[in-house]
Amino acid sequence: MTKRLVCCVRALAPMLWMLSAWLAAACAGPSRTAGDAPAGGAERAADSTPDQIAVAPSNASTDACFVALGVRCSVYEEAYVKASNSNGGDYFGFALALDGDTLAVGAYGESGAARGVNGDQTNEGAVRSGAVYVFVRGSTGWTQQAYLKASNADAEDYFGWSLSLDGDTLAVGARNEDSAARGVNGDQANNSAEGSSAAYVFVRSGSVWTQQAYLKASNTDKEDLFGRTV
Repeated sequence: MTKRLVCCVRALAPMLWMLSAWLAAACAGPSRTAGDAPAGGAERAADSTPDQIAVAPSNASTDACFVALGVRCSVYEEAYVKASNSNGGDYFGFALALDGDTLAVGAYGESGAARGVNGDQTNEGAVRSGAVYVFVRGSTGWTQQAYLKASNADAEDYFGWSLSLDGDTLAVGARNEDSAARGVNGDQANNSAEGSSAAYVFVRSGSVWTQQAYLKASNTDKEDLFGRTV
């Protein structure tokens, strides 16, 4: 399984690119020991703003996601988060998006049959429909804020394959979604374009998430994989 890293570097330094590369290598490896220095001696100044990184596990089958802080080119585990309905094969942590105190985690193999936000997590009737979990950091640590499903969740859609987070707006790709709709907020019930794929936009007001848009290509066709990346 390909390792994935989301790195939000919030301090500028002459060795920024070397530091970013080192973080990617360190987080992808089997060991993340605090205090290790990158090759070439690049070291972050003591008063630098901590980097924030969300790191998928080196083996995605463990279905775990780590939130870490990096200071002076060291990586420290801050939290270990799991889905509220963890099951084998969910691939929780396959896609990650971190912005400030909000972390979105994709689990494209999740099989819940719920649709929308914070639905029934116990009904496993839609195999690999996919889900996204939103976590927020508060004074007491990280907590799950939302459980997101597509408005037209179906088996094998792979919702949560890709993620992009900017403040209170979250885009989610569903790699295998099959609707033949075109454009914005079209017919979600027509599954005659296998593998055409889709993207979904969610927005947050306060602590409440809602789906704002259902996006398809203007020329939707089978196997387009629109939404494979967002």
